[in-house]
Amino acid sequence: MNKEKLSTVLLSSDFVYDAEINIWIEKDQQEFNYNDGDYHENYILDVVTKAQDCSVLSQELAGYIKDWPSQYHLTSKRSNLLRPFGKKFKGKRVLEIGCGCGAITRFIAEAGAEVIAIEGSKRRASITRNRCKDLSNVTVINCSSDKIPDIGEFDYVLLIGVLEYAQCFLGSEGQLSLLSFCKKRLTSDGSLFVAIENQLGMKYLSGAKEDHLGIPMVGINNAYHINGVRTFGRVELLQMMKNVGFSNVEEFLPFPDYKLPTLVITPYGHQKRSSVIYPLVSEVHHKDAQAPDSYTFSLEESTKIIWNNELASDLSNSFLMIASVAQVSHESDNTLAWYYSDARINDSQKKIKFLEVNGNYKIESYKISGEFINEEPFHQGESLWLSLVSIINKHGWQLSTVVEWAKLWISKALITGNDSDSWTWNTELPPEYLDATPFNIIKTEQGYKIFDLELSSDTPLMLSYLVFRGVFNSLLRVTSIAPTKDLSDSNVFTTTKFIVTQIFPELTEEHFNEYLKQEVALVSKVVNVDNNDLFERYKNSFFVVRDFLNDYKSELARVYNSNQDLSSTVTNVENQIKDVEKQIKEKGEEIFGKNTLLDVKEKELIDAQESCSRLQAQIDNLLSVAAEQKSREEKLTEEIKVKTDKLQKITSSRAWKLASFFSRSAKSLNKY
Repeated sequence: MNKEKLSTVLLSSDFVYDAEINIWIEKDQQEFNYNDGDYHENYILDVVTKAQDCSVLSQELAGYIKDWPSQYHLTSKRSNLLRPFGKKFKGKRVLEIGCGCGAITRFIAEAGAEVIAIEGSKRRASITRNRCKDLSNVTVINCSSDKIPDIGEFDYVLLIGVLEYAQCFLGSEGQLSLLSFCKKRLTSDGSLFVAIENQLGMKYLSGAKEDHLGIPMVGINNAYHINGVRTFGRVELLQMMKNVGFSNVEEFLPFPDYKLPTLVITPYGHQKRSSVIYPLVSEVHHKDAQAPDSYTFSLEESTKIIWNNELASDLSNSFLMIASVAQVSHESDNTLAWYYSDARINDSQKKIKFLEVNGNYKIESYKISGEFINEEPFHQGESLWLSLVSIINKHGWQLSTVVEWAKLWISKALITGNDSDSWTWNTELPPEYLDATPFNIIKTEQGYKIFDLELSSDTPLMLSYLVFRGVFNSLLRVTSIAPTKDLSDSNVFTTTKFIVTQIFPELTEEHFNEYLKQEVALVSKVVNVDNNDLFERYKNSFFVVRDFLNDYKSELARVYNSNQDLSSTVTNVENQIKDVEKQIKEKGEEIFGKNTLLDVKEKELIDAQESCSRLQAQIDNLLSVAAEQKSREEKLTEEIKVKTDKLQKITSSRAWKLASFFSRSAKSLNKY
């Protein structure tokens, strides 16, 4: 069905084309209740909208990874799940149901397929469209799976992380309904790809949280809610597929899981050559981006037991099942596994194919684009790293045993021949030995074999640095260890320093800090990292130490005894509190009485203050009157003085004296 006919079908099925965001949208669409959170999805939308390079291997997008949601939607690791089948998609018609934010859509489209991507969330559909904005072979439709009209047959239908949600949107029989719908959309020789977590996956048995609900043991306890998200075990999943008519199911096993796989095991690999392949699985558990905080057992050690007892597929962390009606094969008969190193920079990403040829095993290395690099034998046996894992997963292990393990590595693999007993901390090694670490050394029947010497040192390679590098990275890769009293500090860097110092006592703290800086610089040449951030994370990396049942019992006994002592202390404290409360009550009553008396005195004081205020007003008034009276007196005194002076002048004058004389004379004459 070409795009013109597809448009006609969609328009006639009540879909409209939103030219602004370039997606088809169902009219009268009901709310789709699923997202990764508004903040996270808006961030992803903003990133892919503004990005110039939205390709699968885009370093630009990788630079925006900052947390789990952004890693899940932007990392190139998502596409590793389908890389083994990349060539099969070219020129094919693919229906992807639940495309999310377009990581898988982008890969399938880059592989050359004509992709119809279905997504129930409008925002996520818009993200997918922007992720594939430069690709004309992608059509995005915003609707739920049960509203998809008849848009023709497809060579492949994809359900990547979708089947577990079927009950949420399609009811109690949602899984069967969705699988039946997918089968009807396939051509006669078409295939359905289903990726989903294993309800009984070994990592969930070891304590990892159920991916969708974030609670440990939900799947193991079958504690899912009705019509809620749920996963399935292998047999149950296979039976569902057979019930809807898929007679042929190929089981591929992605590790650590299907979401961000580094390793994909073929059916031939895990069904026929499990004893050959299991070391590869043990060595990728540490790459799980959603690793648990604690473990009930060692994933690395249990892998060997599980695979040697043919339980690999039953206890795999997740599945990639390819179902078809016809007898179609999606693997080469001699391929055992694919391993991907895709997080590198500077065009150094590569993929490694493990295969069997005429009873012999070999490794073929390719650039991620497909260009052949080289091939070498795939040596059988366990790596030196796995022997270390065995040591530190025994209860009560000792650091001295790890020191002896490191010395064995040096003497048997690094320094051989006449110099095997004469090495020192500054012994110089061949530069190509930079990668001669314990996980690149296999103990075979013919002796120790070094392989995959990919890196080479551009400065003199000192033995002590390589030993530091090997021990440090070996310990970092272990997902969990057994408890031991010999380990007083669970810091990986501190433990590494102790082990290496037992071999080279001349080394100082300055040496180790410099070695750690060299390691960070080396990593930064291969992977895009912040050097300062990586240095701090390396210095602050810690072992996950498992606690066994006996340890729990001892701890419980200690806690019980502590609680007994604490209970007695609490009783004493409670009695003291009662005495104090009694004293407080008595003091309170006393204070209450004093407060009452204080209230009375306070009222008297207020009354006295008011009387004083009135008296003060009267005094002020009297003082004012007195001041006025004094002023009048002063004026009167002044007037009297003036008049007195005038009178004195008059009486002292000659006129006055003559007048007085005549007056006295007149009085005298009158007597006569």
